[in-house]
Amino acid sequence: MNFVERALLLCQSSPLKVFSLNYVIDGDEYVQGDESRINSWITAAIRRNVQELRLHLGIEHPAFNYSLPSCIFRCETLTEFHLLLNGTLRLPSSIRLKNLKVLALEYLHLEDDRSIEQLFSCPSLETLSMDYCTWPEDMVLNISAPKLLSLSIVERDSFLDIGSHSHITIIAPCMKSFDFYGEFLDDYAISGSPSLEEAIVHVYHPSDVERKPDEYAHHAYKLLKDLSHVKHLTLSEDILEDFDENRGIVDLDSLPFFAHLTKLKFTARNGVSIESETAEGILDPAPQCFLTSLKEITIGYFDAADYEFLSVMILLRAALALEELVIHCTDQCFLHFPGDLTEVLLALPRASSRCAISLLPCETQVD
Repeated sequence: MNFVERALLLCQSSPLKVFSLNYVIDGDEYVQGDESRINSWITAAIRRNVQELRLHLGIEHPAFNYSLPSCIFRCETLTEFHLLLNGTLRLPSSIRLKNLKVLALEYLHLEDDRSIEQLFSCPSLETLSMDYCTWPEDMVLNISAPKLLSLSIVERDSFLDIGSHSHITIIAPCMKSFDFYGEFLDDYAISGSPSLEEAIVHVYHPSDVERKPDEYAHHAYKLLKDLSHVKHLTLSEDILEDFDENRGIVDLDSLPFFAHLTKLKFTARNGVSIESETAEGILDPAPQCFLTSLKEITIGYFDAADYEFLSVMILLRAALALEELVIHCTDQCFLHFPGDLTEVLLALPRASSRCAISLLPCETQVD
């Protein structure tokens, strides 16, 4: 540690491109005064006009009461800030990070909504990710980032029971991608993002927690309406199950048609299936994107069961603009169907004569 301090303090004339600090200790290793040592290192990096700051501070000790030095949030040279802090992020009342382009936060608790809004609304911010962050209960948060291109949110687990039903509005006119993974504990709204092209919405219900999809299905339903103009959409099967189980809350007939969709993916544990024994009335009429823009469909975990063949037939029959159907086959697939599977699939009636069908082996995790 003395060597680090000497290296930081003796070369103050030269600028620092990257400063990365990984400081993870358990209760037994904590030493009184570690907070001031950490702050002195960070402050030295700020004085040397650091561009990229990466802090991984995993300290588990009740006596460790830590606040980041406020000079971080006035550093005009800072372009990337990555912070993991298993504690509360205390922010100054004024934040001036005019050149910050990348902000990544993990495992921390955010309190002051006005300071948070300043941090998330930096004028040059292009990439924002929030993984397992928590908010005060019923917080109303408005994120207005004029240059934001990418937003990623991984929600905290519901069993933590920290805060609930916060309302988060994102105003990002240049945003092109949105990635969400969680249970929709909070209410998210995306407004004024006409450039949004790709969205991933993965609803996850922990297996060891009682599932209560009725509490959050409406949040997911509202967000999908905000994403109705995307071109690439990935959904998990859990979100569709939540909608199906909560028809009193969610009006399935008024779900958006995603008229501009060119690529659709479903992440599912059991591939594609259908309860009906016939194709009558299913995707009839077809959504507008099936007729004009949807060019690629990917199916995972295909076992070659009869109901799966029927599902594929329905998709092929409805997708007029389809150019490629990719099917990931399980190990059981060719045991269930020992013949030429590709030949049989190509013989199915198709609305698009130019649609190619590709068979691939299942990967560990297939979209």
